[in-house]
Amino acid sequence: MLEGTAYRLARLPLALEQPAPQDCVDLSAEMVNLLEARNLFQINTRVLRTAFEMDEHLLDVLG
Repeated sequence: MLEGTAYRLARLPLALEQPAPQDCVDLSAEMVNLLEARNLFQINTRVLRTAFEMDEHLLDVLG
């Protein structure tokens, strides 16, 4: 998802006077995609951190 959004944004015309390509990029939709990817990354990071903390506590209890 993130790679596709970055690819579409990179293909935007540089000057406003250039004609827009047939497959125009909707910047608001791409921004939503980027924010969604960021939020999913943060959520996954929290899940992994919690799993590591649980493993640590379990080893403390068993050890």
